[in-house]
Amino acid sequence: MSMKLLDMTVQARTWQWVQVGAGAILLVVSAVMSNVVLGTAAVAGLGFGLVALRSPTLEQRIEKVKKLGIYPAEGKAKDKDVERIAKAGHEIVAINLYREIHDASLKDASAAVKAMIEGKK
Repeated sequence: MSMKLLDMTVQARTWQWVQVGAGAILLVVSAVMSNVVLGTAAVAGLGFGLVALRSPTLEQRIEKVKKLGIYPAEGKAKDKDVERIAKAGHEIVAINLYREIHDASLKDASAAVKAMIEGKK
């Protein structure tokens, strides 16, 4: 896994834990202050944070695709690999791989992968 990908994964997980922590703190403060609005906001923040933590990380998604045997060897990826992964239902992994191959933005990679799935490229 590239350092760039690892850094993005760590940052995403850190933000999710911050969101859970902030929601928990708001929940305690709202209970002490008997503030319904603050309590509702706290529950929402806590819920979103916990849902995000349950979502698989990019690294976990890549591992799943590797176990299926359709992820290319490091440095050997081609557009046909991206298309095969996307059409197998792993669009997020395909977008990430496209970005690594072409050094593209998220927006451009997403559009390109979508076009591959629809058969336009």
